[in-house]
Amino acid sequence: MDYSVVYSAKALADLQEITNFIATDDAQVASKFANRLLDLAESLRRLPERGRRVNRWKDVRVIVLAPYLIFYRVDARASRIEILRFWHGARDPRTLAI
Repeated sequence: MDYSVVYSAKALADLQEITNFIATDDAQVASKFANRLLDLAESLRRLPERGRRVNRWKDVRVIVLAPYLIFYRVDARASRIEILRFWHGARDPRTLAI
């Protein structure tokens, strides 16, 4: 059974910020990259636990589309994935709020 994928407000804001930043150089590339991030997030429907666990938050996992990290939470009881954040790997992880 596939899981549903939902996006937090912070994740959607992150995605918009990433897209806007890349679009300053090339709008087409920005759109393609945003779609790749979304495709990777949506692929969690079938393999929700494939990302590695994050030590800082016991119920959070992460997958990578370099240089971005996708932080998410699995709710197995509800068959739901919550995409928490899209985060550039070079940013200070101590400033990350989930």
